[in-house]
Amino acid sequence: MNGYCFCRLLFLQASVFAGERVRPDYLLPAPDVTDSEVGPGFTVATLEALVTMKLTSFRLKDRVHLLDLLGVGLIDASWCERLRPELAVRLQELIASQELIASQEYEA
Repeated sequence: MNGYCFCRLLFLQASVFAGERVRPDYLLPAPDVTDSEVGPGFTVATLEALVTMKLTSFRLKDRVHLLDLLGVGLIDASWCERLRPELAVRLQELIASQELIASQEYEA
C-alpha cells in the first residue's frame, strides 16, 4: 500500500490554515501549502508535513496515528534528525512507548 493510500484512508480530511497555529498552545504553526504533493485528483500534505502536524498537536488520536505510521514503517527513529528538537523528543517518546509495549507483549 503506498503512502498516499495509507494516509488518505487513515486520516480524515481536516482544514487548517497554513502558517497559523491551530490552537494557541501548539508548538508550531501548520505547515505551509508548499509542503504538499499532487495526487490523482487532489493535493495532499507531504508525509513530513503530516508527521509535523501530528507531533505538534500530539492529542491521543495523533499519537495513535503516529504509532500506526511507525508500525507500517513509513517513519522511524531516523526522522528525529529532520524534525525540530521539541518534536523529535515527542517522536522519541512514542518510539520508546512502542518498544515498551512490544517487550510486554513478548513477555506475556
